[in-house]
Amino acid sequence: MKKSIISTLCLLLTLTCNLSAEELGIDEIISIAVENSEAIKAEDSKSGKNEYEKKATFMRFFPTISLEAKLLKLEYFPEPDKLSVDLSPVLGLLQQSLDESMAGLPISITLPTELPPMEIDLGVPTHQRTLDLTVVQPLTPLWGIYQGYKALELKSEISKLKSELTKDKIKLEIVKVYNSYNMLTDILKLLDESFEQLDRYEKNAEKFHKAGLIDETALYKIKVERAALEVEKEKYLGNQSVIKAALAMFMNRDEESFEIKYDKPEFHEITKSEDEIIKAQESNRTEMLMVNKNIEIQERLNKRAIQNFIPQVALTFGFKKNWDSTIINPEGVMFFGAVARWEFGFDTARQYYEYQAVKASSVSTELESVKLKKDMTLQVKKLMADIKVLEKAIEQNRTQIESAEVTQKIQEAKYEKQMTTETELLNAQLMVKKSKTEEIANLYKYKTALDELAIITGSEL
Repeated sequence: MKKSIISTLCLLLTLTCNLSAEELGIDEIISIAVENSEAIKAEDSKSGKNEYEKKATFMRFFPTISLEAKLLKLEYFPEPDKLSVDLSPVLGLLQQSLDESMAGLPISITLPTELPPMEIDLGVPTHQRTLDLTVVQPLTPLWGIYQGYKALELKSEISKLKSELTKDKIKLEIVKVYNSYNMLTDILKLLDESFEQLDRYEKNAEKFHKAGLIDETALYKIKVERAALEVEKEKYLGNQSVIKAALAMFMNRDEESFEIKYDKPEFHEITKSEDEIIKAQESNRTEMLMVNKNIEIQERLNKRAIQNFIPQVALTFGFKKNWDSTIINPEGVMFFGAVARWEFGFDTARQYYEYQAVKASSVSTELESVKLKKDMTLQVKKLMADIKVLEKAIEQNRTQIESAEVTQKIQEAKYEKQMTTETELLNAQLMVKKSKTEEIANLYKYKTALDELAIITGSEL
C-alpha cells in the first residue's frame, strides 16, 4: 500500500512538471540563447568601447582651448635696484639747441655741464597674478583626423558585425542540435512502429507454435530482434537527453523547465542557382562585409599616413590678463593669427618608413581578403554540392522504401500461409526500417545543410 501511494505521488509530480514545462521551437530557443550568450555580451561590450573611441576622435575636429591661471608670490635674489639714467650726455645737445634758438637776444642761458643720475623705480611686482586663454584650431591635421575617424567608424561597424557573426554561429550550432533532436524523435517513432510489427509477428508465431507448425526457434528469433530494438531505442533516448542538456546550456535554463517542439522536415528543392547564392553572399554574408570593411580601413590608414609629410597649419587666438602689470609687461594682451610647423630631417626618414610599413600592411590585408573570399565561395560550392547529392539520395530512399514495403507485405502474406520463414520476414521488416531510417537521416541532413547555407550567406533559399 505504501509503495502504491509513493508511485502515485511520483506520477502526479511527473505530470505536474510536464504540464508546467514550456514547449520551445527553434526560434524561441535561438532568441533565448542569443539573449543569454556571454560571447555576444562580450562582443557588444567591445562595440561600445569602439563607439567611445570614435566619439573621442570626433572631438579632435574642434579647437583646443587652454585656460591657465597663476597666483605666485615673487621673491627676488638679490633685490632689484632702481633704474639709474645719466642725463649728462644730452646736456651739450640741449645747450646747443638753446644757443641757436636765442641767437641775437640779449639774454643767454647756460646749462650746467653735469647732472646727478636720475633714479627710476620700475615698480617690480611682488606677486604674479595672470590669466591666459589660448584657442588653437588645427587646419591641415583635419585631413588625418578625418581619415582616422572614418577608420574607427568602420572598426565600430566591424565590432557590430562580429556580434552578428557570433549570433550566426550560435544559430548554426542550435539548428544542428535541434534538427538532431527531431531526427531522433522520428527514428524513435519508427522504432515504436517496429515494436508493433514485432508484436504482430510474435502473436502469429505463438499461434503457429501452439499448432505445432514451428518450433521455439522462431519465437526466439523475434525476441532477439526485440532485444536489439530495445538497445537501439535506449541509445537514441540517451542521445536525445544529451542534446536537450546541450540546448539547456545554450539557454542557461534547467532541462526540466522546457520541452522541445517537434518540427517535421519538408523536402523542398532549392530554387536559386549556385551563382545567385554566391552573388547574394557578397552583399549579405557577415564575414564578407567584415572583409570589405577591413580593406576600407586599410585604405583610410594609408591616407592618414600621408599626413606626416604635410606641414601643420593652425589658427590661434588668445588673451592674457595681468593684474600685476609693469612698464614692460602690460595689463592685457590679445593675439590672433596662424602658426605653421613642419618637422623634417631624421623625423622625415622615420615617417617615410612608417608610411611604407602601412602600405605593406595594406597589401597583406588585400591578399588575405582575396583568400578569405575564395574560401567562402568554396564553402558555398561544397554545401551546394552536398545538397544536390542529398536531394538525389532522398529520392533514392523513397524508391527503396516503396520496394521494401512491397517486399514486406509479400513476406507477411507468405508467413500467414507458412510459405516463408521468420528469418525472411524479419529481414523484410529490417529493410523497411533501414530504408526509412536512411530517409529520415538524409532529410535532416538536407534541412541542416539548407539552414547552414541560409545562415552563412544571409539569404532566404
